[in-house]
Amino acid sequence: MKKNTKTKRNRINSVDNVIKAAKSGPAGDTTEAANKTHFPYLIVLAGASAIVAAFFMITALLCPAGDYPFGFIAWGGTFAYQTLPIGNLDVSLYYLMHATGFIGGALVLLSRRERYGVKTWMALVTDALLLIFGFAGAKLMIILEDVRDAIQNGITFGGVSFFGTVFFLPPLVMLAALLMKKKPLVFLDYCVPAIVQMLIFIRIGCFTAGCCGGITVYCNDHPMIFPTQLMEVTLDLLLLEGIMRIDRAGKYEGVRYAWFMVGYGVLRFAIEFIRKTPKTTLGMSHGQLFAIISVVLGAGFLLIYRNTQAKKTTQAAEEE
Repeated sequence: MKKNTKTKRNRINSVDNVIKAAKSGPAGDTTEAANKTHFPYLIVLAGASAIVAAFFMITALLCPAGDYPFGFIAWGGTFAYQTLPIGNLDVSLYYLMHATGFIGGALVLLSRRERYGVKTWMALVTDALLLIFGFAGAKLMIILEDVRDAIQNGITFGGVSFFGTVFFLPPLVMLAALLMKKKPLVFLDYCVPAIVQMLIFIRIGCFTAGCCGGITVYCNDHPMIFPTQLMEVTLDLLLLEGIMRIDRAGKYEGVRYAWFMVGYGVLRFAIEFIRKTPKTTLGMSHGQLFAIISVVLGAGFLLIYRNTQAKKTTQAAEEE
């Protein structure tokens, strides 16, 4: 009897040790310690982005159109410069932000590669694949939104829909993971922070280019265009902070992309209300319809994950 009790205690202790290990953060830190000692720089950046957005809006509302005290503010509170002069070249700020996002994505992937057992060359190749697959998915979505226009006018380099990236990127990344002999869903976890970081820089580029902006409102005949690009940057930074906290805590392995789909779907659905996009379907824009699909797919995957984990816990308890 004593022997059986001792054996049962050893099993329980082993299970407890496994649970503690699963909750450990990087370099053996506990979940709480890893998050408590982390400086929330993404929240600080989100606050800075919100302040910049508010600055542009307030300036536009207080000043007559075209009579702004700052040279970098254009009509309605938009950004005045679309290029950056470098020597004899005028470099597009829009594409410069894309390039910055690409470089930043590489740094994010490289900084986390050891934790996921990814080699340096794999991290760099993955960054390139995220750029290629992401653009291909975004371009495919814009074509599907208006097939007739694509047939009549042909496929151009411009015009993309990020929800194409959200929906089409995962299977391509998981296929690449199989080729690299990595677990597909865990590898997708590894890629999520880099994807969100790239999105943030793309939206900054949109602000400099004047695309993807908001509706125009007037105050005393002073026009103000909602800087929805910077508003999304603010929310994307907060979303990234949440994802990184989950990642450092070691939680939701294999379903962190699902959390991204839910979070991004919610924030995009809200922003679309003040974004200058046609509201043609049930009073909603294409972006809002895709946002709903994103939330449903992400939530569905999380529900499946929850049920699977519950079954595993029940089976483990029965074996004990």
